[in-house]
Amino acid sequence: SEKDWKYLAGLHLLFMILVAGTILAYRWLDISCLLRSLTGIPCPTCGGTRAMLSLLRLDFSSYWYYHPLALPLSAAFLLVFHVGKLSRWKKQIYIYTAVVIILTLILYIYRLAGNLIP
Repeated sequence: SEKDWKYLAGLHLLFMILVAGTILAYRWLDISCLLRSLTGIPCPTCGGTRAMLSLLRLDFSSYWYYHPLALPLSAAFLLVFHVGKLSRWKKQIYIYTAVVIILTLILYIYRLAGNLIP
């Protein structure tokens, strides 16, 4: 319905404003990862924002360098966010999300062990 569409559009707009605000705050504070700046330990998604910004510039080598799973992680987030509207695909969405999370954790361990997190 139109009410549902407006509600979802509002949520998407709010999300985009929060993401843009976070990116601007990180640049202003000169940090790339809040968890890393507070604890010294990078998070499993460390480099994801920089990877997506690289992808927007069509800089694929930087995307791969910063975080090669940033796009699948973003897709998983959006799919889970919309699982209510995509109930027909609920099982596939959850399987996809689980696989992406497992691959992200494997990549995280690999990158930590090799000191490869930028």
